[in-house]
Amino acid sequence: MNAIITHIKSEAEGQEIRYVLRSIERNTSLTPIIIGDIPDYYTGPAIQMKRLAYCNERNYIDAQAKLIKAAEILESYVWWMDDIFALRPVEDDFFKLPLAACKRDRDVAPLTGYNRIKIRTFHKLRQLGREVWEYGTHMPFFFESNKLLDLQQYGWGKAPVLLTEELYFNFYYDQPTILNASHQYRIKRNHREGELKRLMEHPPLFLNCVNGTFSRYALPWLSRTYGDKSKWEK
Repeated sequence: MNAIITHIKSEAEGQEIRYVLRSIERNTSLTPIIIGDIPDYYTGPAIQMKRLAYCNERNYIDAQAKLIKAAEILESYVWWMDDIFALRPVEDDFFKLPLAACKRDRDVAPLTGYNRIKIRTFHKLRQLGREVWEYGTHMPFFFESNKLLDLQQYGWGKAPVLLTEELYFNFYYDQPTILNASHQYRIKRNHREGELKRLMEHPPLFLNCVNGTFSRYALPWLSRTYGDKSKWEK
């Protein structure tokens, strides 16, 4: 099974991709394919795609163009964002579990660009008679390509953009597995010094770095734990 890593060099922080690759190699049986900007040290499978020209909601439309490309050449795959690190061994079957944080009876706030797209997606799902769960959890997502491409008829992959994971999982699954602390830890800007050290005594499956937290908090630990190059690095 493949891990599709969508990558925009200008949006990445430091050497994140190196440690993503090393964590995938050590803890999964997945083979990565990077789509987008290809790091010069990377030697694995890749599809080079230029970032879309500037437009409203550019990053989301760009990511969806890359996911569509992957769906056109693979029967299924795991979408692995370039700021997610596996900390413990993960079996292939785990990736196929639909993981949701909670049920969404009301729309989300504050109205960031991301949340505006999420609200549009929730509205579309309600129009289709679906219950709405919160899947936008920055976890690896398993997609069956034929199902993913079929969603284009509901507006996915077009402007105004709809969120891929929210539309896919709410459309095809009725009852998710609820995300908990054993699955994921997200480092945010209000992260407390020493918290990561305590966390690593009993690590979750995945670590996610958001809003520029990789270099300050995650890198010191990841560089000690994943110091050796993966087979996909020069």
